[in-house]
Amino acid sequence: MLKQKLSYLSNPLFWPSLFLLHLALRWSLLHTTFLDIDEAQFAGFARVLLDGGLPYRDSLDTKSLGIYLFYAACFKLFPANPMLGVRIITWLWSFAEAALLAAVLRQGLGQTISAKKIGRLAAFFFVIFSTTFIPKYLGTSINSVMILFLIGSVFFTLKAEENPNKEIIYDALSGFFVGLALLFKYQAGIQFFVFALFVSPLFPLLKTSPSGSRVIKRVIIFGLALCMPFALQGLLLWEMGVWTDFVQWSILGSGAYIVQGGSSISFWRAFLAKALPYLLSTSLIWFLAGLAIHSSRKKTSTKMPDAFRYGLLWAALTLIPVSLSGRFYGHYFLQILPAICLLAAFGFDSLDWTRKPLLKKSLIGILIILPTILFGILRWDTHRFNELFPDDSLNEQEIIGQRVRLQVAPNEKIFVWGFATAIYYHAHGSPMSRFLWTDLLVGRVPGASVTPELAKAYRNPKAWEAFWEDWHKNPPAVFVDTSPGNIHGYAAFPPKNYPELASEIAEHYELKENVLGAVIYRRNSRRKSSNF
Repeated sequence: MLKQKLSYLSNPLFWPSLFLLHLALRWSLLHTTFLDIDEAQFAGFARVLLDGGLPYRDSLDTKSLGIYLFYAACFKLFPANPMLGVRIITWLWSFAEAALLAAVLRQGLGQTISAKKIGRLAAFFFVIFSTTFIPKYLGTSINSVMILFLIGSVFFTLKAEENPNKEIIYDALSGFFVGLALLFKYQAGIQFFVFALFVSPLFPLLKTSPSGSRVIKRVIIFGLALCMPFALQGLLLWEMGVWTDFVQWSILGSGAYIVQGGSSISFWRAFLAKALPYLLSTSLIWFLAGLAIHSSRKKTSTKMPDAFRYGLLWAALTLIPVSLSGRFYGHYFLQILPAICLLAAFGFDSLDWTRKPLLKKSLIGILIILPTILFGILRWDTHRFNELFPDDSLNEQEIIGQRVRLQVAPNEKIFVWGFATAIYYHAHGSPMSRFLWTDLLVGRVPGASVTPELAKAYRNPKAWEAFWEDWHKNPPAVFVDTSPGNIHGYAAFPPKNYPELASEIAEHYELKENVLGAVIYRRNSRRKSSNF
């Protein structure tokens, strides 16, 4: 039955065809500079690094170092058009994720023809449903890069199950790959618990019962290997003299980011507004994954393939970081996508094609073709999409940045007040401050509707100290205020609400022009007497 059901996946042209499909679904990316404001943020950080700046000292964020090094490497490889380089590398990177996911299935099911076909089916689902959501979902985010390492970790874990005599080596490699993922996002650490439960005797329905000492040994090896990349990053940052900055802004900042989100965002409102549309647009693989879980109840634990057992734990526990803080940004779901595609492949296998085959084929075809075409149309012209749904005001930021570029002489610094990091990129200017976005200064919480009064509680006093240290060292030649245009909700946080900053602008800056709601100021060499 399985051979007949998946015979079309045996074609030797499957991988070339899937690669061409992958390119076609992402072709529109080649004429888009930024899909998401986060991309501009990463690009700004990478440029600071390439200009010789120190991470978390000359440019800071709550993220770990991995995504900035990824962008910096792409910029280095494609200096003439850096973001095109990011697109091309991500293009290849995401297809490697699909191919590695297929390898996971072949490993977890044994090197059989059936495993090969199910693996290809999982890869197909990944290629399709990694594109069926709003345009920014395809952006080069932390999650879109990180999941390659998570899939690699699963591959080595299952390889250890197939090769007990090399268990130590493969467990170490599995942990090391999770450690690499941690260099991109701390939520990748959930894989430690996935691994521990997978090898544990505590869940007999998921795994046969090994000896306690063997489990402890495997978990320790995995954990030590997991710590290695982070330890090497720590040594590098210590050598640079920025370890304390990293702890303050990245580690502690990430904790504050989660806590602030949990206390200021309505979980269920965000779920209905963001998570539910995503679940609907990828409904086929969620349905098939549920079908696989239902079908597994009819089997004994000894008949459950290792890949399925791991996929079940992987999907279940990954729901925790996806839901953490209640923001439900689209790219968060990429972390769980490989596990759902893996389970969906098993769900497809469990379908009974002897009953209503035409209906089943029609429904599956519709649930694949409809979202693929719909979201393909939406992202074909992202400029037009941004005009209709100006979430990040990326079109406006591009125009503002180009006008700022006319005001800035070589080697002069600029500063953008607000969350509009794309302006730096399009202005071809160097940021004056380590704060490429000013949320830490004003207390604005990403993803939440925080009033100015409530934001006061979220302000970071150390951020203001660091900001003025940057300012007095080298005041910006051009100051851009994005609050009049309410870019990214900054109408509630104008500079005049912060007396010291308002005084500095009033005394030393002259208004040059207003571009799409962004006010551009130029620094004067003499003190002014007018009020801001």
